[in-house]
Amino acid sequence: MDSLNEKDAFSMDITDTGDQDWYIQLKQGGIKLEKDKWYKLSFDAKSTVDREIMYALQRDGTSDDDWTPYSGQPKAALTAGFQTFEKVFQMKSDTDANTILSISIGAVGGKQIAQKHTIVIDNINLEETEPQEEPVEPPVDPGANMIQNGDFAEGDVHWTNAVTVPGEADVSFADGKAVYQIHNVGEEDWNVQLKHTEPLTLEQGASYQVTMKIKSTESRTVKYAFLNPTYDWYGGEDLVLTANEEKAVDFKLNVEKPTEREITFVLSMGQIKDNETSELISTPASTIEIDDICVVKISEGGDTPENPPVEVETELIQNGDFASGKEKWSYYVDNTATVTTDFTQNKARYEITKAGTADWNVQLKQKGLTMEAGASYKLEMKIGASIDRDVKVAFMGAGDAWHGGTDISLTKDKLKSVSRIIKLEDKEIIGTLSFQISLGQLGETELVAHAVEISDISLTKAESGATADEETETDQMIISPETEEESNSEETDTQDKQPVLEEEDSNSETDTTSDVEESEFTTEEESPETETESETEEESPETETETETESETEESFETETESETEEESSETKSETEEESFETETESETEESSETKSETEKELSEIEL
Repeated sequence: MDSLNEKDAFSMDITDTGDQDWYIQLKQGGIKLEKDKWYKLSFDAKSTVDREIMYALQRDGTSDDDWTPYSGQPKAALTAGFQTFEKVFQMKSDTDANTILSISIGAVGGKQIAQKHTIVIDNINLEETEPQEEPVEPPVDPGANMIQNGDFAEGDVHWTNAVTVPGEADVSFADGKAVYQIHNVGEEDWNVQLKHTEPLTLEQGASYQVTMKIKSTESRTVKYAFLNPTYDWYGGEDLVLTANEEKAVDFKLNVEKPTEREITFVLSMGQIKDNETSELISTPASTIEIDDICVVKISEGGDTPENPPVEVETELIQNGDFASGKEKWSYYVDNTATVTTDFTQNKARYEITKAGTADWNVQLKQKGLTMEAGASYKLEMKIGASIDRDVKVAFMGAGDAWHGGTDISLTKDKLKSVSRIIKLEDKEIIGTLSFQISLGQLGETELVAHAVEISDISLTKAESGATADEETETDQMIISPETEEESNSEETDTQDKQPVLEEEDSNSETDTTSDVEESEFTTEEESPETETESETEEESPETETETETESETEESFETETESETEEESSETKSETEEESFETETESETEESSETKSETEKELSEIEL
């Protein structure tokens, strides 16, 4: 069992999985499954790299492209050691004597693996088994969002990118949204799809609220659907999109079919056809953005339950002090904004380089708040910014319905302790509400690069007639983010300033030298004390040859002064010439022997 290449086992070395799960498959056909009977499929498998494979007993769709998976399409997470995987299911379709067993080992879940690895599969077994009791699972609570990571704050977690040939698309899950840059829509709507990987439970007789935001760069139609493992349609819509206009989906789904616990939510963006005639509908290639997908159970058996009442002073916000970082929080940054977030040191810090074009382009959110229409709530938090600006707080419901909120004005480098009583509008709340702080562009004046810091958020239900506490501001330096332009400007300034500093130093030395040399030649009692003077004296022709005439000494001094002050301003040069002339005049009036004696005295001091 130590070798990967087991005797009488299937072993495959894979260099690259490709980008589709079915690109590499182990298959066997001609398997008979009878209607209403129960079966158990099992096998052992392992891999040299941790990865998933997918398996199914399904219809042979070679002739009509109908590959209905009778067993569903479970996944197996392989590791280095052998594990046993099994699936028990009931054949609910008509008897099929040509069923295919397929084990897909390509890019399962859209995850392509280019690392060389080996997969071993052994002991595949299919047997008829006794009828199984359906596992009894608790019903889904009304108000809870059944979609996981619907705001894509965690990238592609809980989602599968399913693009199949001839469909072509570049897909990203950044900046809190799913973006499909579609180059070829293919031939079927399912050639370009987004799938929720976790199964949903839809209960017969229950109703669900479906909301999402979606936008396309071209006018076109997309469709979303709820499908069971055999692709039976449980509900959905065709969405007609207008170019560059965001569509806010708000749909009530009433489930009439039997309860199904393995429903897949899919959004299809490939080639759309007429549902009745199957004729092609114009479907141009475009870039599609999807965000805030939410499916909430709102009723059982047609009745819409009211949210259970919340007691006064009950805390509704989780992790409001950010002690657990970003846990329970999500954020949204539109593609028109540039923001860096940080959830450390018990605060949320937003470094906003570009604030976008609307307040909602930059947001901090917490979803799933159970709140009552018409009730009052006390909001407390600390918030500050590195510039003067306003932010918006809002409570949003299904379909982007606004239920209440407040605006907050911030002063530069002041930490504001906010205390507000917010009364929700007296209108129906479907499911739960979302608490959000909007930090994007407000008004027409473009916000400069800045930072906003938020901490200690608290939201409690307040008694009727309750009043807020006094709001205070304290000094707190909030450092703005350094923009690329400022960084370049700073570097340029540094480069520009350095030569100036060197010039100033040079001028200073020149001025000192000039003053000393002037004193040296005009005041007989003073001796040279600076290094500059010494260098000047040593380099002077008078020092090298004591017998040279005073006129030669003066000419040497004048020449040296001009050399040292080449980079000075015209004013400095003028002063130097005046000093030289003055020195020359004074020197001419002195006795030659006296000057020579004094020079020898100075030379003696320099040598000492």
